[in-house]
Amino acid sequence: MRLATTLAIVVAALSLAGCGGGAPPAGPAGGTPASFGPAEPAPATPTAPATAANLPVGAQPLLGTWSADLAACGNAQAVTVITASSLVSPARTCVIALADNKDGSFSTTCGPDKLQLTPIFAPTGEGINLVVGAGDRQTLLRCGRK
Repeated sequence: MRLATTLAIVVAALSLAGCGGGAPPAGPAGGTPASFGPAEPAPATPTAPATAANLPVGAQPLLGTWSADLAACGNAQAVTVITASSLVSPARTCVIALADNKDGSFSTTCGPDKLQLTPIFAPTGEGINLVVGAGDRQTLLRCGRK
């Protein structure tokens, strides 16, 4: 048993020795490690669309893929996708900026229409009550988890 263990250790050490046991490559003068490619410039002030980090507190549950009918979740033409900066649905595509209404709902505009979104928990899972303008409320349910 002792011989087998010793033999296994020796074989492992010999195979690792073949992996290049020399010193690591020298870096540039001054003893610092070599870099992997040119240094990247510091990013400029972002002008990109909003991110989840910029959302009002409590708006994160609104992000994801939604449908009025869970059976339609596999159909990209029948779902609504909400990101921190956009809403894409079968009826419209728009850039959004969610604002906290301080009553559990969030509002934004989509073209000339005002949207109000309220996260809910329905018997079939997470959902959103969506009201466009002064119209009727539509309930959308989450298609899977984001």
